[in-house]
Amino acid sequence: MFPPTRMWGVDMDVTDHKVVRGPAGRRGLSLVETAVVLAVAAITAAIAIPALGGMAARSRLAAEVNALAGALALARSQAARHNRVVVICRSEDGTTCAGMGEHWPAWVVFADGDGDRRLGPGETPLHVHRVSPRVRLGYRGFPRSRYLAFEPTGFSHRNGTFTLCGSGPDPERRAVIVNWAGRVRLAQTGPGGRPLACPPAPGAG
Repeated sequence: MFPPTRMWGVDMDVTDHKVVRGPAGRRGLSLVETAVVLAVAAITAAIAIPALGGMAARSRLAAEVNALAGALALARSQAARHNRVVVICRSEDGTTCAGMGEHWPAWVVFADGDGDRRLGPGETPLHVHRVSPRVRLGYRGFPRSRYLAFEPTGFSHRNGTFTLCGSGPDPERRAVIVNWAGRVRLAQTGPGGRPLACPPAPGAG
């Protein structure tokens, strides 16, 4: 019978091949240590998840602002290039122009051949866009708020402000402002530095 042999911190009994952990053996986490690790992970997640949500909301809002600015630039350039009136109108279904309303669920850009400021037979949309359901879009212009028309000169002959708001109780807000000459600029406040008022949610009021 051979005495136990010690190798690399493990007591090995060669007679019955049993392995017994010695003082150099590893141990698992205790219950207290596990609870601390889980608590730290929970705190990290609580901080990171809202931050990621805010980043996603800002990204959505920026995408809609860029899409609208691009649509307005397209309408103005098409009007000047082809010597025709081009309209961007409020739409609820993405296929026709809708009547008055503070919320724009979608918009349609088209060449207004008959001058009625509505997409009619024989008038093909140049561009259609549906706004994200998590972004509210409204337009205030004088004297109409359901469309904006660009003349062949590129002028709109009216001032108007498109307001876009994200979701939540205190959402981020952006403005796309069109002046009388048809030029577009982006802003975080309304004309004169006034705070932007979000359009009501669909069905509100």
